[in-house]
Amino acid sequence: MPSSRDFDDIAKRISKFIDDYAESLNKDFNDFLDIELDIEIEEARKLHRIDHYLNFLKMAGNFEDLAKKLNELKENAQKWIYQDSVDAKTLIRYANAVDYGLLALKKSKAAANDPFPGILAVNIPINFDGIRVNGILMHSKDKPKPNRAVVLVHGAFSSKKAMVTLGKRLASQGYWVYSIDLTSHGESLEKLNLGRSSEYILATVKWFRLNGFKNVGVIGHSLGGVITLFALSGYNTKIESNFYDRVTLLQKLIDKLSKDSSQGEVDYSKHKYDMIRMSEEFTKLKMEVLQGMKSAREGIGKIDAAVFLGIPRTVQFVLKPWQSNILKRIPKFVMKILTKNIVNPGRIKKWVRQGGEQTPTHGILTENDVQFWGAVIADVKYTFTYTSEVKNPYDYLALIDFICDKTKNQDNKAQFFNYFRNMIRATPKLYFYGLSDQLLKPMEGKNMLELEGHYRSFGATEIVRYPDIDHGLNKEGEDKQLEAGKLPEMTYKIVNFLNNYLGAGKLP
Repeated sequence: MPSSRDFDDIAKRISKFIDDYAESLNKDFNDFLDIELDIEIEEARKLHRIDHYLNFLKMAGNFEDLAKKLNELKENAQKWIYQDSVDAKTLIRYANAVDYGLLALKKSKAAANDPFPGILAVNIPINFDGIRVNGILMHSKDKPKPNRAVVLVHGAFSSKKAMVTLGKRLASQGYWVYSIDLTSHGESLEKLNLGRSSEYILATVKWFRLNGFKNVGVIGHSLGGVITLFALSGYNTKIESNFYDRVTLLQKLIDKLSKDSSQGEVDYSKHKYDMIRMSEEFTKLKMEVLQGMKSAREGIGKIDAAVFLGIPRTVQFVLKPWQSNILKRIPKFVMKILTKNIVNPGRIKKWVRQGGEQTPTHGILTENDVQFWGAVIADVKYTFTYTSEVKNPYDYLALIDFICDKTKNQDNKAQFFNYFRNMIRATPKLYFYGLSDQLLKPMEGKNMLELEGHYRSFGATEIVRYPDIDHGLNKEGEDKQLEAGKLPEMTYKIVNFLNNYLGAGKLP
């Protein structure tokens, strides 16, 4: 059992130990602070060292000031560690973003050269009501689905590729765009037929509406503009098959009556059959035309606005009948040799020279047909006979005007003709052409004035003329037939026009 003397001795020793430790601790602690403030951030994380000193001071007692300093150091160290953690996470986030960017660039090597990033262009066919249309669908992959769409229609001897640049520009402005192949062009292997091509346009308009697009416009270049006028009036294969035959028959019957009347009073009893037949044919003609206009102007087939690029007055204005008569007499095998070895390579070289190596060109689809630039000609004689003889929108709408304005004893159907004719004329239209357009022959007398009068007969919102611009409406002094409508100023006007008449906003 320790005595009181032993306890006194132990107390003195403890007191001496504490005094010695305190002196050493003050010296060591000051050194510790200097060192800890200068060491790497990783060393500052060793908080257990500070906790060790705090526990010892608590046991020793009477070292509140030192304990306070250690607690302050611990608090500061924790702040450093937190900030370092935040900085580290930020660096990781930046690194991940850089990795993502590098991965995106790796996946799209052409990204740096793509003037339309984020625009999808997919070559897909659509099918509507038994009609197959081949085309390129363009839209932004990053923007919500809009309520408006545009159908693009290329010119003669071209294809859907001819309108891709204009289509991507429109897609970047929030439109969904579908550039189609006309009959006997691109991937379409059907015979050249304006009525069928008009059905292609109307089928595409209906397809867009069935897929939720409220407002749909059409842009046609050259021959595509001619066919767009037909589509506006509901022209179709049935009308094309019967219309002109009925008109021809009616004309013969009228001429027969006129001949008899010139020789004296007409014996109508003799012409009773002819008059009945004339009445029946005229009624059938009116019903077919009326049905076509109705299907195009009512419901999902309605075209809300139309833009025409370098549209000629007639098909024959671009390809003269005498030219067609020469071409249709060339044997098919000779035409294949000429186009494959001379005509097409020459055009492709010109396109590549003007548009660069990335310029899309028309490919040969089948060895059985003649490829004349973008046209696919299965029957040379049929194709060029058709182009020389086919009727034009002016002829067709002239008859509608006759029914509306000249027919005596009009029935109630005539009122519908007036109604739909007014709708056709009221459809907003925008016309562009170049004053240096050699296909439209601007130097032939008053041709431009006659052409503009032709435009206005269908109703025109605006006519825009560009000096020093050729048929392709691309650049000054360039006639790039592969692509059309790339003139920047014109694109700006087209977008403003479509925004005015096709509306904006998103689907609900």
